Amino acid sequence: DLFLMNTETVKDTPITMVSGDLEFSTTTSSDTGNFSIRVPSGHDYHLTIFSLTRAMGYGELLEVSGDENIDLGTIYLEPTSTIEGFVYLYDNATFWDSTIPGWESENLFATDENGLTWNTTVSSEGRFFTQLPDGVYDFEFENELLNATIIEDVIVNTSKTLQNSFLEFYVYPEEIEVTLNV
Repeated sequence: DLFLMNTETVKDTPITMVSGDLEFSTTTSSDTGNFSIRVPSGHDYHLTIFSLTRAMGYGELLEVSGDENIDLGTIYLEPTSTIEGFVYLYDNATFWDSTIPGWESENLFATDENGLTWNTTVSSEGRFFTQLPDGVYDFEFENELLNATIIEDVIVNTSKTLQNSFLEFYVYPEEIEVTLNV
């Protein structure tokens, strides 16, 4: 069962389980807040649940081994804070956006002190947005070829954060050698 902190049932909430390149998702679809998801065994998964409309979320590391069913019991979503920002190319005057040749939307990971990873993507405008529960997070990009800055020890505290936390990243893509035969 999936509930808000005040025990209100949460419906139609996205749920994601990620292990390396494997990603599975579902939503709570019943009036009771229940959900079910099938994933391959033998992997450790990052389970993340969040509701943008309610600014609530939950995360947990799960080890799935064997053929057993895992009963997570009752899950209570916790308040989250908004973390947003921009990604710049080399300096703070040029956005890493869809106008840059070779641009692709990149994954930005936020990993908490327990190793649980939440992810978001950079938009075509060079902007990112995510909701995170209380904790201390390290932010880094998945694509190492970007040579992006890493921001560590970002404290997310929903009871003390009055405004959204704003982060700025800089990317310094590696040069690529191209040979043209004409």
